[in-house]
Amino acid sequence: MRTFVALFLALPVLAGCDFLLPDDDDAGDPGLVGDANGTVYRLAAGIDSVSIDWTADVAAADTISFASVGDTIVVGAGAEVTGLDPTTGENLWSSAVVDQVVAMTSGGGLAYALSFTALTALDPADGAVVWTQDFTVEGITGVSFAEPVFAGGGVILGGDPVRRFDGATGAPDGTYATGDTEMLGLAVDGGGVFVGGRSGIAGLSSGLVEAWLRDTVEDVDRIVPTDAGIVYSQVGAGLSLISADGSPGWSDDDGSVYDALAASEGLVIGARLQGTVHGWGSSDGTQAWVTPDAASPVRGLGVSGATVLYAGGTFVRGLNPSDGSLLWEWSPAANPVGLAAF
Repeated sequence: MRTFVALFLALPVLAGCDFLLPDDDDAGDPGLVGDANGTVYRLAAGIDSVSIDWTADVAAADTISFASVGDTIVVGAGAEVTGLDPTTGENLWSSAVVDQVVAMTSGGGLAYALSFTALTALDPADGAVVWTQDFTVEGITGVSFAEPVFAGGGVILGGDPVRRFDGATGAPDGTYATGDTEMLGLAVDGGGVFVGGRSGIAGLSSGLVEAWLRDTVEDVDRIVPTDAGIVYSQVGAGLSLISADGSPGWSDDDGSVYDALAASEGLVIGARLQGTVHGWGSSDGTQAWVTPDAASPVRGLGVSGATVLYAGGTFVRGLNPSDGSLLWEWSPAANPVGLAAF
């Protein structure tokens, strides 16, 4: 069976980011960093410096994932999900899940934790488990560990097949065969949800009905919505732009592998496996800047207001989105293992 990437036409839901963290005018734009010791830091990034508004303790883990629902930050770390107050960092609740959390998302008033063997929905008010799809018990196989997305009232997981579950009840609500259990990229835009996989890109309805299919030269592993369309990276073949109807746009085949993509107004940002961060114009793919010496492995990339946040190696950096220049650098107590920009 041919393998490819899928696009789901979806409702305009911002998965995993339903609120803005409280922010005072002098502190700058906030971000969240989790370190390997299980400390979560709320950053306040200024023009040329960074400060810590608060810290909170969660489970120590190799990966820390963030989501948000209403006025609660929801953190997945180890086999535990924790709710934090966004203003103070107070631990509001903590709930055990089936096993290690690898990704989080939110939608429809709930938080969703994807672990190695289950998908769990939690109430952000008190951490109560609303439902769990235990993959072992239910005989669910072929799930990839890309970040799940929320679209049209359902939670969508990559893999073979792509699976959709009712967000409120967890009931299975559709599948789409791809032939690829290694789908890596999932992203929600106002007009759709985009999934990275092997040697192609396709468009589906939110009910997983195929609208279009386009082949690519290499595997598609990262996808980010931009103001000009959807930008995706191919392993070893750089970046390309495609529209929501599948029409191709610009392409920049620089032979690179990108570990993370992000976007801000008029700009696409990519963190390379080789240790550099790049900025391109989203409308035409013209490379605007390159920042060298970005340590690997890449642990997070995002844009928070007027700051590009990059986590890699032992540090977190704030970069100027206009030219990629270094604004500040900061190291948590242990290596960063998760980052969220709001």
